[in-house]
Amino acid sequence: MKKYLFLIIIYFIFSSYCFGAEILKTVEEDGNGDYTTLEACMNGNEQDLTDATPDYFVAKICGTDLAGNGWNSADTTAVDIDNWATASASYIYIYTTATGRHSGTYPTSVAYRLELAGNPCIDVDEDFVRIEGLSIYNTAATNYRYGLIYSNTASGDIRFSYNILKGVITNTTYGIYSDTCFDGTDIKIWNNIIYDWGSTGLYMDNYHNSAGEFVLYNNTISSCAVTGIYFKNTAANADKYLINNAIQNSNACYTLTLANGTLTQTTNLAEDATSPNDAYDNVDLSAVFADEANDDYTIDAANATLDDGTNLSADGIWPFSDDIEGTTRVDWYIGASEYVAAVEAGGDAIPQILILDPL
Repeated sequence: MKKYLFLIIIYFIFSSYCFGAEILKTVEEDGNGDYTTLEACMNGNEQDLTDATPDYFVAKICGTDLAGNGWNSADTTAVDIDNWATASASYIYIYTTATGRHSGTYPTSVAYRLELAGNPCIDVDEDFVRIEGLSIYNTAATNYRYGLIYSNTASGDIRFSYNILKGVITNTTYGIYSDTCFDGTDIKIWNNIIYDWGSTGLYMDNYHNSAGEFVLYNNTISSCAVTGIYFKNTAANADKYLINNAIQNSNACYTLTLANGTLTQTTNLAEDATSPNDAYDNVDLSAVFADEANDDYTIDAANATLDDGTNLSADGIWPFSDDIEGTTRVDWYIGASEYVAAVEAGGDAIPQILILDPL
């Protein structure tokens, strides 16, 4: 018995060293968590995650508590992710729980939201960061304001998913902005809704990067004064993947300048004639959005063009199988939202996946 106990102890020590231990901190408005703002959480835990006992850091943003209280007010403090040491297994993961997350539209109460007129709302200066399920609103009406900005100094793995980024249609503002990436950086951006930006919804000018992967899958972008997606990369070895994105109501839906490297582009939809896939040009999405006038870009009507997206559930680069709300994708609608038919009397509902704590 002592022999087995010894082996179990050795296993846990080995696992902790090789695979890392979770450092978990919670963010709740009511003070029942470790912090009341995301910035306080990030600033208060800056550390080397890659030391002799490598760890990964999780910021868990909670919503409704047992008393039924949610986020009565927005988090209004800009978030700076800097002064850490990260690595592939020692990453930073920020996410909202089911009760802290939006339901596909920008929330006005209960769910977590980061709102400020600063620059930017979130500044990511580390190499291995994952941000999932946040609602971000930059209310600034001045030049060069951002929802989320990213730059790094070494090869990394950056993931932005299931977020809503809202801006103000004036001056030069950006939803997600990146213009400096080190060689070998992988960036994956999927299942986001991005709208109302004075310049560009998703700006990727990664001319410093080579031998990395840039993955833009199933994003919905609307109402950007200059362009929906600006994608430029002159590195010869970088692989770019542009699949199932839907853009409308922008001066130019896509602006792609790709002098070198490889680009895989499939089923990208545009309201104008700028899609890299000609069959998906000039498609009006306004009729299929649930309530475009009130910024609801989820899908509430079947559409023969939208449901012609590429199935990415077994994708060789970045497989996933749900939409921005956690609904299982069946028909693989283009954009962040999957259409789910209303249930008729006596019919069976299409199952949905609740967003549960993934860790």
